[in-house]
Amino acid sequence: MPKVLVAPTDLALRTRCHELLTKKGYQAIAVNPSEEIQSKIRLEKPDLVLLEIKVSNKKLLAGVHDLREAFRDLPIIVLSDAMSPEIETAAYEAGANEIIPRHIENNQFLEKIEKIMGAKERLFSKESPKGKILLVDDDENVRRLLTEFFKRKGFDTIQAESGEAALKQIQKEKPAMILLDITMPGMDGITTLRKIREMDNHVGVVMATAIQDDEIARQAMELGAYHYVLKPFDLKYLELVVLTRLVIAS
Repeated sequence: MPKVLVAPTDLALRTRCHELLTKKGYQAIAVNPSEEIQSKIRLEKPDLVLLEIKVSNKKLLAGVHDLREAFRDLPIIVLSDAMSPEIETAAYEAGANEIIPRHIENNQFLEKIEKIMGAKERLFSKESPKGKILLVDDDENVRRLLTEFFKRKGFDTIQAESGEAALKQIQKEKPAMILLDITMPGMDGITTLRKIREMDNHVGVVMATAIQDDEIARQAMELGAYHYVLKPFDLKYLELVVLTRLVIAS
């Protein structure tokens, strides 16, 4: 039975996570973060640690870093009270393997836990993640920018200028990761995502949008998108998101 150390600072959040994980069949151990977490980890030897960060409390982010320094091969998931490229990049760089909003839906929370558990060995492998990245955008300049960027990082990419073209490329190339624009003429990103999920329920999909719309983001997450990123792209942040998704999906 997989063991999860549950240590958010907020008691209600800690209780909620503990109950969800227990009902799902995990051995969940709730820990008050004011206790000595590192000692608890050495005692319990969990398969995963669940923490919390808050924008107003930078010490919590330092705690993630300290935990990563002490336990190099321990998956760490961080729940955050706010989500932005700056916050997520800081959390990734501190050593978190995944950052998710604290108000995430219960089923999506459990899916994240399961995917990280399944990718545990790959998360700490020294090998680069495998697989092609499919870039879907009706703007040729955007596709060219992303192709050049990911090529410099050592990734293979393929392109599609529309949702219809993306579906054909998926059947032909079997990409491991898709970066999918939401706003496109013809078949938009949400419709394309729905059709992708009919074809392949496992391929990682990150949505891209120039306009932050919580309702569209919610639809995308419910349809199985891994994440969504805003245009113009923060390329460092985009690399972190894509790299994490490729590791999990490999």
